[in-house]
Amino acid sequence: MFDRIWRIVIKEFIELKRAKWARFRLIVPPLVQMLVFGYAATFEVYHVSTVVLDRDQTQESRELLSRFSFTDRFTIVETASTDAQIAHAIDRSDAAVALVIHPGFANLLRKGQTAPFQVIVDGTNSNTALIALGYVNLIAGQYSADYAADLVRRGFAPKALVSGPSGAYGLHETDLAIPFAIRHGYPESYFVPLPNDDRSTRDEATDVLRALSKQHAHRIDIVTSDYHTHRAGNIYRAQAPDLEIHMVAAPDVYFTADGWWKNREGRKTFLLEWMKTVATWFGM
Repeated sequence: MFDRIWRIVIKEFIELKRAKWARFRLIVPPLVQMLVFGYAATFEVYHVSTVVLDRDQTQESRELLSRFSFTDRFTIVETASTDAQIAHAIDRSDAAVALVIHPGFANLLRKGQTAPFQVIVDGTNSNTALIALGYVNLIAGQYSADYAADLVRRGFAPKALVSGPSGAYGLHETDLAIPFAIRHGYPESYFVPLPNDDRSTRDEATDVLRALSKQHAHRIDIVTSDYHTHRAGNIYRAQAPDLEIHMVAAPDVYFTADGWWKNREGRKTFLLEWMKTVATWFGM
């Protein structure tokens, strides 16, 4: 078999040697495409048309939606009042993204429970939709850091300890989250950075609790993704049984308690969190 394949390869090279235009078609068009697409192609999107529906109408919900108004990544083209208006905007391609904040968002957030935050995207342009989802997730994560700072401003805590593992380009999450909160008007004195290289909640809890012991903390509020509050709370309470711990849920773009099964990232998040929960039961 390999002998026949080798003979076919030799035949094709002989044809290329004889046919001048075949060599041209083989080399020049890919080279031109590489040069042109290298300058023209981009994975960044700007001014994604967005429709919003705020069913909560609270300071927290308006603050979250304002993050999308004051960025060049999204353009709010319509403020809807019903689900039908959301569907109409997506179906007619008037908007590529829809943001829906459900009733009780702020109340649940203040209680440390899951705060629903729904994102609907127009899948006819899958590339733009996926990139836009990434930007939404980034804004939601930054909102979490700001929410922790707001707890300090409102007197719930004297300091916000910002823990963050290392990531791309040698930066820690703290290197990004704290400057972002400062740019949004929160004093730098609110924050205590805790960069680390931990790769598990258990290891991160050990480092966080060690840092908190130096602050002589007796009561802490832990702000984390809404799907992560239960497992993280169990880990922290197991390591610090004498510490009063309250979990504060920050919204996640991919996961909502009443709709995580509707998108692929939500299903992945659910499965991975349960796998980690079971691993925690076995002390892994």
